[in-house]
Amino acid sequence: MTEMTAETQVTREIHVLLIEDDPDDVILIQHFLEGFHPDLPVVTLAYRHRLREGIAYLALHKVDVILLDLSLPDGRGLETISQMLSAASDTPIIVLTDLNDESTAIRALREGVHDYLVKGKVDGDLLMRTICYAIERFQHITKIRRIEQLKSEITEQRRISELKDEFVSAVSHELRTPLTIIQNAVVNLRDGIAGPLSEEQAMIVAVTNRNCERLAKLINDLLDLSRLESGELKLCCRQLDPGSFFAETMTGFKTLASERGISLSLELADNLPTLSVDSDMIVQVLNNLIHNALRFAKAQVILRVQATQSASAGVQISVIDDGMGMSPKDMAIIFNKFAQVNRPMGGDGYKGTGLGLVICKDIIELHQGRIWVESEVGAGAQFHFFLPVTAHATDKGHDAI
Repeated sequence: MTEMTAETQVTREIHVLLIEDDPDDVILIQHFLEGFHPDLPVVTLAYRHRLREGIAYLALHKVDVILLDLSLPDGRGLETISQMLSAASDTPIIVLTDLNDESTAIRALREGVHDYLVKGKVDGDLLMRTICYAIERFQHITKIRRIEQLKSEITEQRRISELKDEFVSAVSHELRTPLTIIQNAVVNLRDGIAGPLSEEQAMIVAVTNRNCERLAKLINDLLDLSRLESGELKLCCRQLDPGSFFAETMTGFKTLASERGISLSLELADNLPTLSVDSDMIVQVLNNLIHNALRFAKAQVILRVQATQSASAGVQISVIDDGMGMSPKDMAIIFNKFAQVNRPMGGDGYKGTGLGLVICKDIIELHQGRIWVESEVGAGAQFHFFLPVTAHATDKGHDAI
């Protein structure tokens, strides 16, 4: 039943278990396998005379292949195969029997054995090749099954992730309306529309309002991230001059920087190329990075814009602060979902959503750019992102308009 068209390549030592009740057959097979051709693997042969003895041996020892007789005293023909497969599902089985019956051979192969040999037609060369082939084929099948299992696990993980994202998106949508009502009520209380507040009441309302704003930001971030990951957000690109665009964006942070005693400066290189980007999305990225820099800076935040010197035409934007910086461990996770990085001796106690930088990363990658961070503890942090001259939709299903 075996046909070999090329030399097989298996381990240089093969452990064989022979389950055979005829002592003469044991001696013959031992002669076939031990001291075989020096270019072929060395065979270590163990043998047992009963099926139950073979199963007991397998419980204690690992073998590479099993040679199984179907006419054992405690076996019942093809039922012997089922019992052996249950005991050694991770080992190839070769039937070695006196039964020269094609229908039995076909049924045995369908049961799951790797080959079927008739004793009177076997010589040492055929037996050795059959063993090598069975091992190699079993290894190949095992590898394919493992790949298919991994594919199935990845598919299941993706399905779970998609269901989770759909759930988060749906819940976020449903939270928006009641939260808006709560926010309006709190603002009315704060503004005295329902009557004057005592000092203690005003403090409670202020705390409630801050937490409503924080919850609103979390919901908005979740919805933004959900749309980015699902491909719902599409690029709406337009031509813009980097100099005027970044200068205008910086203007909105002057008051906040002044209140915090932080020097905020813009460094624009000459001859910056015109960009074609979704300006609203890029503003969202800048808002996140500059807000973070202002929270952690000691005295200075710089927005630096320069043309790239590499073969890829584009602009590199850097948001630089002089805070206490980050450790390599923090930098490794900072673009992960819900990652909360607490820089030492920095920040104002603000509790973020852990989604801002993830959203920034998705927006920049949607523009076919990239974003990264450079930092050392005690030496501030520099967030950089690159934008190509012309942004096109990535292969995630987004379109550039």
